[in-house]
Amino acid sequence: PFPLSKEKNTSKPTKMIVVADGDVIKNELGKNGPIELGFDRSSGQLYGNKEFLLNAVNYLLDDNGLINIRSKEIEVSFLDYQKVGLEKTKWQLFNILLPLVILGVFGFVFNFYRKKKYAR
Repeated sequence: PFPLSKEKNTSKPTKMIVVADGDVIKNELGKNGPIELGFDRSSGQLYGNKEFLLNAVNYLLDDNGLINIRSKEIEVSFLDYQKVGLEKTKWQLFNILLPLVILGVFGFVFNFYRKKKYAR
């Protein structure tokens, strides 16, 4: 009906992913809340739906580094139980007393500043 002023026959490079079933991103609900994405109740097997979706989004965002990193296996190092036993009390006291000291110092400074400001 009307002529296009800037007609394009080619486009910029783009990416597209086509998935035939929308259930790929569907979570089921269990007794304790949502079940992990890709878990099949009948077989008890965990499929790679979550990894597929994360890789698909990273592919569309052109972030190939994250795709390569995610596929690597990470070895988890375990705690040294002797060291944990020796330092347990120290860290418990540190985590309990330090916030109390910080709150006490803040309260003292706040009250000192308030008394000084309104003492006039």
